[in-house]
Amino acid sequence: MRRPSCRILFLLLTLTGLNAADWQVPEAPYRITAKPEKADAPSSLDLSEILLPVPAKSLKVFAGGKPVGFRLRDNGSLAVHPAKGAPEYRIYLGVTPEQPADQWGNPGIPCPPPERLNMTFFGGGGQICTVPEFISNRNNAIARSSRWMIRHSAWQTYRLLMALHLNSDLPLEPPRARQQLQALERNSRRIASRNAGQRRAQYLAILSGGRSTARELANRKRNRQQQLKNQLKWVINESAKLAKRYQQVQIDAPEGPERDLLGIVSRRWRRDYIATEVQMMTRPPETSEYYSCRFYGMLQIPEDGEYEFELLSNALTLVRLDGETVGRHHGTGGTPAETVRFKRKLTRGSHDFELYHRLNTGVGRMLLSMRRGENEPFRLLTSDDFEPARPLSISALENREGRKLPVINRHAHYQLYTGKQSKLELAQFTVRGEQEGVEFTWNGSESRPLSELPKRIALPTRGNTGLAFTCKNGEPLMLPVESRDRQDAVVPVPADIFLKLWLPATLYDHETLDGQAEICSKLPEAIDITFSLRSIADAPTILQQERKTLSLPAKPDERFDRFAADLSLKLPLTFRGTPLRKTETYELTLEMPGLQFDSRKIRIVPVGADLKLTATPEGLIDGEGNRAILLQHRPTLAELRNWELLRKLDDELRKDRKILVIGEDFGTGEMSFSHQLELNLKASGRELDFVPAPSEPSPLPAMIAASWPRISASDATSALLLLPCPSHLAGTEPWLRDRYISALIEKLKANPNIRQVTLAALPGPESLRAESAELASALRRLAREYNTNALDLRPPLEELLKSAITYQRPGSLNEYTTHPAGAADKIASILSKMLH
Repeated sequence: MRRPSCRILFLLLTLTGLNAADWQVPEAPYRITAKPEKADAPSSLDLSEILLPVPAKSLKVFAGGKPVGFRLRDNGSLAVHPAKGAPEYRIYLGVTPEQPADQWGNPGIPCPPPERLNMTFFGGGGQICTVPEFISNRNNAIARSSRWMIRHSAWQTYRLLMALHLNSDLPLEPPRARQQLQALERNSRRIASRNAGQRRAQYLAILSGGRSTARELANRKRNRQQQLKNQLKWVINESAKLAKRYQQVQIDAPEGPERDLLGIVSRRWRRDYIATEVQMMTRPPETSEYYSCRFYGMLQIPEDGEYEFELLSNALTLVRLDGETVGRHHGTGGTPAETVRFKRKLTRGSHDFELYHRLNTGVGRMLLSMRRGENEPFRLLTSDDFEPARPLSISALENREGRKLPVINRHAHYQLYTGKQSKLELAQFTVRGEQEGVEFTWNGSESRPLSELPKRIALPTRGNTGLAFTCKNGEPLMLPVESRDRQDAVVPVPADIFLKLWLPATLYDHETLDGQAEICSKLPEAIDITFSLRSIADAPTILQQERKTLSLPAKPDERFDRFAADLSLKLPLTFRGTPLRKTETYELTLEMPGLQFDSRKIRIVPVGADLKLTATPEGLIDGEGNRAILLQHRPTLAELRNWELLRKLDDELRKDRKILVIGEDFGTGEMSFSHQLELNLKASGRELDFVPAPSEPSPLPAMIAASWPRISASDATSALLLLPCPSHLAGTEPWLRDRYISALIEKLKANPNIRQVTLAALPGPESLRAESAELASALRRLAREYNTNALDLRPPLEELLKSAITYQRPGSLNEYTTHPAGAADKIASILSKMLH
């Protein structure tokens, strides 16, 4: 029964294009075939950046039909043991039962790190950065080590000379008395006599310098002479050694700081970090201000040729490729950053990269860029340019039946922060191999061809991403895109793409005006965004709906260039005025797949509509935070006559009983302009409804926002629009000023209770006589256009405004204002008489 079953299995494998010997792990449904760059060196493959049909958790690696050691990290980085002479590796995925992640085995061959680019941080300042610092540091070390020798040699020489001169030993040196007593004890043991009494006598004679024979005295003298001779020889030899050490310092000085910096590798105290870029403009958090660091990884060169590097640094920096120093900069950090360029011919493939950097003072500034060819711009070296070890090149991804699957790579260098806890991965996908029949779905939408895939997609770091790829060349196979959060291996940036609207404040229903929608970007990466303008109403009339895809270039990174201007793109908006009976609302949005950057609404409102408005530097804002554009209507002659007839009939039938006054209030307390005007009008039998205008740099928009709801609710029979003096209107262009005034006039005339509208303006001081005349002329012109009254306050107030007391703040002797607060009562009296 066994032989037929084996034949059937062999026949099935033959029909599917595979044989039993070719698929070494029958329990694995998929495998990756990859070619090593160098088989006798460790290799690496990042499985987290490849879309796989099964999770990359349990796998086996074979080379030449034999298993190979490997180590699979938590971040998806696979390190493969060297297999000398192997043309390719085969990685089997989804092996059951689950396999251990660490099968490296041989401890003699170091395993590559899990990350592409790594940085080792060594804290502490006071290190050697320059040649003078190296010389000073080494000389101080030599001086410290030879300090005792210099003191001892001088004292010992003096002691021997005095002993020879006096023919007697000097007292013991206090710092070394103990050692000398021990020497005397050793000398006493060397006395030739075996008699204890004789030894004691001779020992006492040595200590006391007592009676001795002539022979003993001669021997002592010869001994002291020999000791002095030996001492002088020792001093000469030690001085020569010391001079050689100082001379060696001068010889080692030119390369001393670099050798000292390279020696940090042997230090024990260190902190390892994942590096995303070769830069130290911003150091890691919670690290010392002064430091030494080392970047290392395998630099990937795409093509053979000459490459140029640009090093920006203000401290000691060394760049090494394949164990050789190719670029350097000397400094301590207290000087401005300098640019150093150097070229190097490199072959295609991996190159061992190291960068050493040391900062002793100031603020560190270091970054390294590279380019190929003089016509290309320099590009900052990032983790995308590195690999943990020599990379494996994928040649095929297939299943057990021999079906070829596309190799879809996923890459992200930036992570967008949209809130305190929310972040999105700015992902990019590239497809290699078989692309026919490959489609994608996005958030449950219908399958779309691969050609419609956006260049970059914002994917959530948690939960379902909503993106999946489907292979339809055969039985449908789905490759889902799982969420991941690799915050240490990406650069966090805010999602700073926003809209600025440059819109007209008002629009006549018979004119066409142009506005602008400015798109501003602070992202350091180029992306494609979609700009859409749609109408919330059914039939838009003022603006034309549109939707377009725009390409925004990358802005220089603010971490390296804090003064770089935001990138902007301006789109024209054409407003075609037409009569409206109701409000029209338009929505402008900026979005990319997975993220909406900004959304603004524009409301075009007829002047007569009831609306709550707020004045901002950008323009008028409604109660919901939308930009409001007031749609005005210039009255025809027939409309003016109809309104004039009603006004004349009302003047004959009804008296002017209540006046609505819109203007700035100046003065304080009972001497304020509004209070004095109310008293004067009350004396003539009329009431006052005063709407104070806020004192703002742009008073007319603030006047519109403050008076808009009050005008609609007022029951006054007449209205006075009292404009501020020309000094307060100096920041508003005359054409825009007239539009604001005409909008207020039209709003006042829209109230059926108001039968008469009067325009007036406070004249300015003597220095603004020409501006006051121009404003009075503009009011007369607007009064003719809208059939209203215009009061010229210049003649009755001319003498009053010449007095300095007029602009003096009430209750103060030396404090003045730009309002005629000192004459508020007189101005109110004159104005009430003119209104009567």
